[in-house]
Amino acid sequence: MYPSLVRIDNKLIHGQVVTGWVKKNGVKRIIIVDDATKNDSFMKQIFDMAKPPGTTLEILSAEEAAQKWKDNELGIKTSTLVLFKDVERAYTAFMNGFRYQELQIGCIGGGPGRINLVGPVCVSEAEAGMLTEMKSCGLDIYLQSTEQTKRVSWSSIQERFFSGTK
Repeated sequence: MYPSLVRIDNKLIHGQVVTGWVKKNGVKRIIIVDDATKNDSFMKQIFDMAKPPGTTLEILSAEEAAQKWKDNELGIKTSTLVLFKDVERAYTAFMNGFRYQELQIGCIGGGPGRINLVGPVCVSEAEAGMLTEMKSCGLDIYLQSTEQTKRVSWSSIQERFFSGTK
């Protein structure tokens, strides 16, 4: 069984995720995949308090997520939302064996050397290369910050912004 939704969102658990995607997908389990959060007891407490009532929360490193997928498909038996904080963690987990059918990109912040693609999604050239490599492995990647915004395929973004990225 695959996760109900796999999303990159640098804010992780926040209002749009809770009110939109969790409700829409009937999520009962949230898995955050982020190495720094895994080792930060304060942030673990914050996200545990931020999770919606009736859901469980697990926080893993990218390598742990890949290994747990290989061991028993993360033990998924209920509607599960997997949240990555950034492209690099999603890439690391995927390339190490964590498999899912779709990757939704919701929010990745801007900064020096980053290109604004659609709404709150900015990536670097290196991240674009990682996403393109994952797509070449058969992963359906799209950008969609909220339920109300239009789904935009990575292919169309890649053609528009990264014609040299393969």
